[in-house]
Formats: sequence, C-alpha cells, structure tokens
Amino acid sequence: MPNLKILLIILLFGATFAAGQSKGSISGSVTDGFGAIISEVKITLVRIEKGGEHVVGKINSAVEGKFQFGNLKPGSYEVRVEWPGLQGVDMTFRKKIDLTRSKPVRDSVAIPLAACTEADGEENAPAITQSDRAEIVREMFRLQFEPFLPAEKIVIVPWNMDVNWLTPDQRSHIHDMWRDQVQALTGKQDYFTYYSITPFEQRGGCVSGSMLEHSAVKGQTEDANMSGGGTIYEFRKIDGRWVGQAFSRWIS
Repeated sequence: MPNLKILLIILLFGATFAAGQSKGSISGSVTDGFGAIISEVKITLVRIEKGGEHVVGKINSAVEGKFQFGNLKPGSYEVRVEWPGLQGVDMTFRKKIDLTRSKPVRDSVAIPLAACTEADGEENAPAITQSDRAEIVREMFRLQFEPFLPAEKIVIVPWNMDVNWLTPDQRSHIHDMWRDQVQALTGKQDYFTYYSITPFEQRGGCVSGSMLEHSAVKGQTEDANMSGGGTIYEFRKIDGRWVGQAFSRWIS
C-alpha cells in the first residue's frame, strides 16, 4: 500500500512593517500541497488581547490565492482559514502570528486535511454495522466512478471490502482479483490501474475512508503498485441514508 500523503493547505504568510511606519500588514497565499492556488477560501484575522479576541477582518483568498490584512498595530494575531466540509459544515484551521517591528515574519504553515476532524455533536453515535459499511461502499463507488463509468471494467483488489456490497449495475462494471493475480499481470502488459478501499474510520456520526488508485507497472512484480493516488471521502447519515463527499485528493 502506498504511503498516505494527505492534501495540504499551505499558508505562506508575511508579517511586516514598512520603513518608518507604526502599523504593519499580514499577507500571504493559500495553495495546496502540489502548489496549485486555492481561491475563494474564507480567511478571518483575529487580534488576541488580554481581554479577549477582536475580529480585525474577514476576506476570501483572491483568484491567485493571495490575501492581505493591512493597517495593523503590533501584537498577537490569529489567522483562521475555513475549509468547506460535508453538507456546508466548515472546518476552521488556525495559525498564530506575532506582529512586531523588530522581527518581520516570513514563514509557512502546512495544515493537514484529515477527514472527520471534528465530531459533529454525536460523540455517542452507535458503531457502524455491516449494513452501514455496505451502503457506504456503494456510495463511495458512486462518487468515484459515476456518472462517468469507464467503458472497460474496473479492477478491484478486495483487500478491505466485499464487492458483493455493490449494486448489480455497479458490480457489472468491475472485475475483482487477488494480489497474486495483479502481480502476475505485471509481466504480461505494460501498465494498468486497479483500486482498493482502506478500512473505514468513525468519529461520532462521521465515517471516513479512501479509495486508492494504484498503477501496476510491467517488471515490478514484487510490489505491483508502483505509484498512484486516491480520494479521501467522509460520510454522514442524513435522512436515514449515508451521504458522502470527496474531502481531498492525495498522491504517492
């Protein structure tokens, strides 16, 4: 199995004062772990004071991923970034910054996006059942492949799932095989892609799991999955059914 590399939001920020000025600015950019800019992310700047917190301003990252707060007094601040989660529930990531004239700040922070980072008020939610797992697998498969099911069959290595959980239509689009069969195929064709699903993790009423995408390369029979990636999903039960959403992408 490839090493998991969760997608990151990278906040590259600077806290500086212009020469001779008593007020400074905090600015930066928001990108993912691959350097791609992320626009329209909600960013809030809060000033931390002895008597509590004061919201300085709220903005969205620009088209080029940049943001800036100006006309700031020296002091302690916190940058808060809101990342959209399932069903409109935003997750907030925080970074404290000390703004001083004597020590300009040039730094970056990598904020890992792990699904189900916040229990949704259902700390005592019952553990998912086999029936729940089956429904979640079907929903994950739908999110991954539909409505654009490939013309050729999808190869599934059933390490952590039961392919019989899929609907008859979904089942008709897959071909499942064991690991030794995958390894044998690497000596017969140059390249092919296959999939597997990680074990599900539950936190409160939220369940997360990943669909892994592997690339099998000819000549690499000892470890067939030379490269690949996948999608992290999170699921919640809404109106009696499990509803999922792609949370982030990762590569290996």
